[in-house]
Amino acid sequence: MASDLDTLNNRTDVKELFTDAGFAGAEAAGACKNHRVGQKVSAIKGRKSRKPGLEQFRTAEDEKGEPVSITCPHSIDGEIRKMSKSGRYTAGFDSKVCEGCPFSDQCPARPLKKKNLRVLRFTSDNIRVAAQRQQVSRSGKEVLNKRASIESTVRSVIHPFGGHLCKLPVRGKARITSLMVLSAAMVNIRRITGYLCPDNLSTAPVTGCMT
Repeated sequence: MASDLDTLNNRTDVKELFTDAGFAGAEAAGACKNHRVGQKVSAIKGRKSRKPGLEQFRTAEDEKGEPVSITCPHSIDGEIRKMSKSGRYTAGFDSKVCEGCPFSDQCPARPLKKKNLRVLRFTSDNIRVAAQRQQVSRSGKEVLNKRASIESTVRSVIHPFGGHLCKLPVRGKARITSLMVLSAAMVNIRRITGYLCPDNLSTAPVTGCMT
């Protein structure tokens, strides 16, 4: 996707992409950011943790993409410090403020022994995944529904040739391209007919519906 986004952006002026979990990696996110394309994923790979994570926190970034502020789920602000190693950060929370929190034992910010601080350590990649998890929780079903309609279109195009097996009766890039274009055109014709003639789809001629 990252390599195809250059030509896709030039041909379609794309502003938003809907993808599944297979396109939720750092390379895809970086390509979308460079092209200023919004990406919405329907799911995130990996087992979901039962414990609160960074996705429960609210973070803000500057123009360079560096985190500048962080707030815990219970509206307690923390102080972010950049570590010497690139892409690593810590967020410190006042332990005295956190003492009254009923969820302090579940908080991913761990208390320090010699300072009145609770510290949360994270990376820029953690922030990216947390933002994706927040997006999935807000609009995951909506994205999944959009993807389902797209997948049905792909199935309609390749179904006559064995579905995902794609046993095409021709060989060669030019012939395969022509076959797929014609198959997609036929799908469009059937759907246009169904839209214009919903009551007699099987017998009505397309030209008659259009007139």
